[in-house]
Amino acid sequence: MKTFLLNILLAVTIFAQAGGSVGTSDARSVGMAKTYTAASRGIFSIGHNPANLMFSDDNHFEMTTVFPLPNLRLRTGTDFLTIEDYNYFFGGVEQPDGSVDGRELTIADKDRLKSLFNDGGFFVADFSTSVLSVSYKASDAVGAFALGVEDIVSFKLNFPEQFIHLALDGNTAGKIYNFNDADMKGWWLRNYSLSYARDLAEIPQDIFKKISAGITLKYVQGFSYAGTEHVKSYFETGANNQLITHGDFLAYAAFSPDMNVKYDFDSTETDNESSFSPFPTPAGTGFGFDLGLSAQLDEVWSFGLAVTDIGNITWNKNVAQYSSNQAFYLTDITDDDILDSVKNSFVGEGQYVNEISTALPTALRMGVAFELHKLVASFPGQMLVALDYNQGFNNQPRNSTKPRFSMGLEWKPMDWIPYIRTGVSVGGRDAFGWAFGLGIDAGFLDFNFASPDFHYLLMANNAKRVALSLDTRWKF
Repeated sequence: MKTFLLNILLAVTIFAQAGGSVGTSDARSVGMAKTYTAASRGIFSIGHNPANLMFSDDNHFEMTTVFPLPNLRLRTGTDFLTIEDYNYFFGGVEQPDGSVDGRELTIADKDRLKSLFNDGGFFVADFSTSVLSVSYKASDAVGAFALGVEDIVSFKLNFPEQFIHLALDGNTAGKIYNFNDADMKGWWLRNYSLSYARDLAEIPQDIFKKISAGITLKYVQGFSYAGTEHVKSYFETGANNQLITHGDFLAYAAFSPDMNVKYDFDSTETDNESSFSPFPTPAGTGFGFDLGLSAQLDEVWSFGLAVTDIGNITWNKNVAQYSSNQAFYLTDITDDDILDSVKNSFVGEGQYVNEISTALPTALRMGVAFELHKLVASFPGQMLVALDYNQGFNNQPRNSTKPRFSMGLEWKPMDWIPYIRTGVSVGGRDAFGWAFGLGIDAGFLDFNFASPDFHYLLMANNAKRVALSLDTRWKF
């Protein structure tokens, strides 16, 4: 198990379009606190709401490439530990001779460290890049088309709350330590998408000025995956130092053959160097699709509804299963053989399996947007206001079953001033985020920069996460 955990961590480190209800996104949407269901436009509608491809002029062409700047979205950090906390508890203490020794924790230090893990400890690393995206709107009658290629590397890890108590206090007699809240999932995916949208002018209705529908079809290649299905392990030390344990653990891993990953249970494998390529052999493939609707009430109000990432991935190359379901009652905790068996019951034993299936980060999105300057005649410049509700249907990477609400603003005070974007996001995996971003419209080329956790950029050592998004868009 150590092998596949290490490799997925390395994948996130080496390989630094939206997905799920909480994943990173294009810089315009990120600057508006990932508020995009009704507010996304053109090529940045892909992954949010494909129906919004119709919010463009006829005969309009857009493209994103790695030039002049690559399209990058990066986010990493925790929900419980600040940089200052990390340096204090794990950074050591510098001695007069320049050496660094471990910090000896006081009772107050231990209590504070435990309090940081009251609800467990969550770590996330999320990176995506749009290699190439192209969109073209012909007309309302013909519709709009888009192609996209995107790489996603995402990893999440939840430390069980009881782990830190065990590490600080040892196995206290009479106390039950369970690790049910432990969870880890990570993958490296590549999406090839084809989108189409058109107006539904043939629908008889007199409420909306315009209604559009869109669909995105996705072919997904998976290059690496590691994840726990469940952890229901616990142990207890009795009053007479007897040890009562139950190891119940199930996890899976799969890696591209080009990575030459060696599982610790396979003695027949030889150690080979991994061969990195921009187009590695997939360890799994799958299909997915997005569905979206958009409606314009008038020149001011617009509404959006979408369900994204419906589908799954089948992993069928180098697939390993780690599992355990064993109970022990030990009266002699000095027997090394028995203790090794107990340890193995908590980490599981590995074996090859034919294939596994994992769901894509399916999410429901609903949004409304209005142009404030068209409601208030004396308003300075142009301002778009948008509100979103995002609900994930599973806890895959980039997704959360906790609902997320957001409100975003995009303001263009004057022609010579860049677009100013900001917003707040509440709920989901991160509880709260204040976003800020800037956009420069250079005619045929846009530059966008943003952070969904801008408040942490102002907090220095009290920051918990670092997140940045930047992209460029060609328009013709």
